[in-house]
Amino acid sequence: MEAYETCIARLRNSQSNRRKISLKKVAEANFSKEVRLGGLCALKIVPDLFSVLIVIQICTICAHLIHSVHQYQALIEAKKKEIGYKC
Repeated sequence: MEAYETCIARLRNSQSNRRKISLKKVAEANFSKEVRLGGLCALKIVPDLFSVLIVIQICTICAHLIHSVHQYQALIEAKKKEIGYKC
């Protein structure tokens, strides 16, 4: 559970930082003459998809690790029960 909480805390911090950076970029957006006269896309912002994918990948890895730990713990508990181990 601690690993999940650490992972989700990092994810939330990362999302918060990305929102702050994104808002700063929007506030500083420059509009060209062509755009002001009805041209194409006004904002020159490219989302940082690479960082989003990395965060998703890290969370997926954390979830798999947590699942593996739970499986290993269940195996240990089953072995303890099998041999009659009491803590």
